[in-house]
Amino acid sequence: MSIVTFHELLAKKRPLIVPCAHDGLSAKLIQQAGFDCCSIGGFALIASRFGMPDIGLASFGEIYAGVQDILPNLTVPLLVDADDGYGDVKNVTRTVRMYESLGVSGIVLEDQTSPKRCGHAAGKSVVPRETAMTKLRAALDARRSESFFIVARTDARGVHGLDEALERARLYQEAGADALFVEAPQNVEEMALIGRSFSKPLLTIIAEGTKTPTLNAAKLGELGFSMIWYPGMVLARMIMSIQRSLALIKAGHVDSPQDLPSVPQMSEMLGMSDWAELQERFG
Repeated sequence: MSIVTFHELLAKKRPLIVPCAHDGLSAKLIQQAGFDCCSIGGFALIASRFGMPDIGLASFGEIYAGVQDILPNLTVPLLVDADDGYGDVKNVTRTVRMYESLGVSGIVLEDQTSPKRCGHAAGKSVVPRETAMTKLRAALDARRSESFFIVARTDARGVHGLDEALERARLYQEAGADALFVEAPQNVEEMALIGRSFSKPLLTIIAEGTKTPTLNAAKLGELGFSMIWYPGMVLARMIMSIQRSLALIKAGHVDSPQDLPSVPQMSEMLGMSDWAELQERFG
């Protein structure tokens, strides 16, 4: 079955809501909820897979293995956080080729130095413009099909200010990036300026407790953003739910059946009927 591309989605639906999975189950639930696409963010995947912060501790091979586990649960396009490409132009080329061969529909490629940090964390830095441009060109050249969607992200706002971030994004647009992501604008005025400065689709995030104002998707669409990424919302609510559940268990509480999905309901969410049908067909 052919998977729709991000180009095709954006041609008919803006803003496009991009929820973030951190494992196979969350990806399956995102698709079951009816979303048109899915993403995997480094913060969420590293937290879920290793219980570690997003500070460059995980290798490309470890991240790739996580993506490989998640992808079979999806028939919608998947956008993957590719960090800085995991090295120089050789590594960027390999990252693009491996993800495209795996069946990923697109990546987000950033201009941070290594080891990278979460986009809203203190202490991050960015590579020189020329280095970032060379890596972006390598990524664009490495893809076999132009349908493989490459979002060029700049983290320069938090390091050198908004003017530098806008100039980098302009250069990335001219180089041929499919979409742009100016990370960490600090007020609505900055977001509005970003929204009217570019012709390519713009990605932004909704993440509580960050430097970027938390606006709803409709308002962000009005400001000019085409892709609304939720990199941490599913993970944050999962953490909160686990903490509450553990507190109840520790206190000796027993949940009433109506509070939770039953084992049969959970099994159905996981595709049990499909496996049962297969067993019946082939014995």
